[in-house]
Amino acid sequence: MNLLSRNTGLFLKYGIYAAVLILVAGVAISFVDADIGSTVSTFGLYVLVFVPFLSIIVSTHALYKERDMYWFKVALILILITTVGMVLAYMA
Repeated sequence: MNLLSRNTGLFLKYGIYAAVLILVAGVAISFVDADIGSTVSTFGLYVLVFVPFLSIIVSTHALYKERDMYWFKVALILILITTVGMVLAYMA
């Protein structure tokens, strides 16, 4: 397994595990304190949404280390487009 597949796969796997763990903790905390539980659950959802975006960054780093400049540039463009979209969505 090459560096790109291993790094991206591990990052996605453990990122999703962390997001689910945070979400479950938020639901459990909601039984004690609804406000704090809601905040923790919301954070878990943010983690769940941002893990795929961050995996693109991990993949980009692996592509750079493997000296695959064509796909490295494609990944940089993807990061740029996604970042611009997030900023525009936040501003709207």
